[in-house]
Amino acid sequence: MKITELLGEATEYDKKQAIETKKPKSWLKTVSAFANGSGGILVFGIADNDDIIGLADIKSASEFVSQKIKERIEPLPEIFMELHKLDGDKDILTVKVMEGEETPYYYKGDGTMEAFVRIGNETVTANAAELKRLVLRGRNSSYDSLISSYNFKDYSFSKLRERYYEWNSSSMEEKNFESFGIVDSNGKLTNAGALLADNCPIRYSRLFCTRWSGLDKSGGRIDALDSAEFTVTLKNLNFSASENEAKSEAKSEVKNEAENYRLTELEEKLCNLLLEYPELTQSEIRERLNLSRSKVQRMMRKLTENGIIIREGSRRKGYWTIHL
Repeated sequence: MKITELLGEATEYDKKQAIETKKPKSWLKTVSAFANGSGGILVFGIADNDDIIGLADIKSASEFVSQKIKERIEPLPEIFMELHKLDGDKDILTVKVMEGEETPYYYKGDGTMEAFVRIGNETVTANAAELKRLVLRGRNSSYDSLISSYNFKDYSFSKLRERYYEWNSSSMEEKNFESFGIVDSNGKLTNAGALLADNCPIRYSRLFCTRWSGLDKSGGRIDALDSAEFTVTLKNLNFSASENEAKSEAKSEVKNEAENYRLTELEEKLCNLLLEYPELTQSEIRERLNLSRSKVQRMMRKLTENGIIIREGSRRKGYWTIHL
């Protein structure tokens, strides 16, 4: 049997010459990354140059791998382990990690709890934006579809209505807002709706724009002319304008905006924690981050003043919302 036969149709895989028993994080983080991505296969007993080394005690090795995944990866991903014989007498272990449905999948150990992702053929720690995406994916949701605290009746959509009329030669009716996912049945804006409002209430929002050749992007990535990131409200961008005109409008708007708040590493951990557990109290945050009461209070006051975290509802029954 060849290595390619072991991998089958898998596009993501990682080879390990041996099973690190003293530093299992070296391969467990790849299990986390595969589960957080589209799945993949870990192959133990093969060197990076594809030399077949084999494992000395395949039974003990497989039991150790299985046990460590159960102990250190949370929630437990779906895995399939197989034993193989290569070159006649060399034992190889493959661990197939399926794409997870309960993301993010964390590695917990050494006093830390981290989620990992794959970038190319490397495993890296998920940053704040990637972790937010994984949390939303695990909830079978997206940032755009989440319900905000803003009321539809408090905001105007003149630019959106104007563009709708240009495209359809008819006025945009109230029912269209709900069907387009801008407002829910209770009159609350979704995050997409808040971003589309004339006076966007979401502070420090970023807009990623791509210009495509043609009327859609079905032709593939090669048809993308260019892309840019703007820190402005949607109503100030003219999508029919040339690239230079759009950038010029964006830059003039950015000058009047406050500078984006830069999170420290500790503040980022706090935001990630509140993103996944929005109902945590300050005492629970102290316990999970192992910080003093005054430290947590200072951080939360600073983040609140800068509009990064907002408390919704009462102290006892409320929750935190994150605005990055």
